[in-house]
Amino acid sequence: MRLLTITAVLLGSTMLHAADKPATWSGLMLDAGCTDRSLSNLRAQPMDSLAMATKPQATATGITVDPKVIKAERADAILPHTADHASRYSNAGCAITADTKAFMILLSDGTLLSLDEGGNTIAFEAFQSTPAGQAILNGKVGGLKPQASIVGIRAGDRLKARSVELRQSQQPPAK
Repeated sequence: MRLLTITAVLLGSTMLHAADKPATWSGLMLDAGCTDRSLSNLRAQPMDSLAMATKPQATATGITVDPKVIKAERADAILPHTADHASRYSNAGCAITADTKAFMILLSDGTLLSLDEGGNTIAFEAFQSTPAGQAILNGKVGGLKPQASIVGIRAGDRLKARSVELRQSQQPPAK
């Protein structure tokens, strides 16, 4: 009985370690904060348009403000269209920009895997170490959707990344 219990424990721990074995995942590296996750948007070339807020503005009850006043006051709050605006704000096409805080990878079969917190740090370091990433962080170009290889362990729709390698083949669109 005791030998059977020990054998079962050893067999169970071997199976757990086999599930924890890292694999390599390849695909497009994207901004995980992106709201439009349709395959056509995710696979499209990076675009220069900014992501728009999806929440409607709250209105105050009992207060009436002339639409001209609202327009004049909001003019200062609208995102500026400076030469580097596309690299500083979230991209509508899910491209990585200087604003990207979390990353995901789009596999060739259309599966999306979000990186864990440690993987996001590793991915950002890989991104900023490339010439294209440095150009984006310096505001010279818009977003980037690089090909990536990630070594890590999949847990549902999350990827516990151990290393991230971005391929230099895809350059960001020039302005």
